[in-house]
Amino acid sequence: MDAQARWMFQGNEVTHDGVLAYFKANLYLENEVYLILNRHGENLEKAVLDSVLNFPLFAVSLASGAAGVLALILDTHEQIQIQQKDLLFFGENTLFFFHPERGVPIRLRASAMTHAMNEVDEVNGGYRWRSGDRVSIFSGTLFEYPE
Repeated sequence: MDAQARWMFQGNEVTHDGVLAYFKANLYLENEVYLILNRHGENLEKAVLDSVLNFPLFAVSLASGAAGVLALILDTHEQIQIQQKDLLFFGENTLFFFHPERGVPIRLRASAMTHAMNEVDEVNGGYRWRSGDRVSIFSGTLFEYPE
């Protein structure tokens, strides 16, 4: 995946919806390596991605639930739940979280971001959920850019 969030194979952009859906649905992050897991019956093949330079998955919808739980729908049509505290700032204006089972970083699209920010207040130069929990700022490296 390049820096413009395009899936690439041998220098060409992958645009086939079915292929992209398969890649996204089977993408994992293990030990800082992005993998696409291909299952063939009982056999499992791991295809290592050369680079991932942008968020590979997106949350397109977000709804607040009880006790700080967020319900999200991803661009893969997966429905997942995370805790508010698992949502992190990346840079100044990006909210993201890690997929709870696959470890892949997932960025909030505009509609999900708007809903999330309606639940957040700016306090003393930082941000807090209205529930009182602090919104953390991610300080690690998400994407390795070629030199």
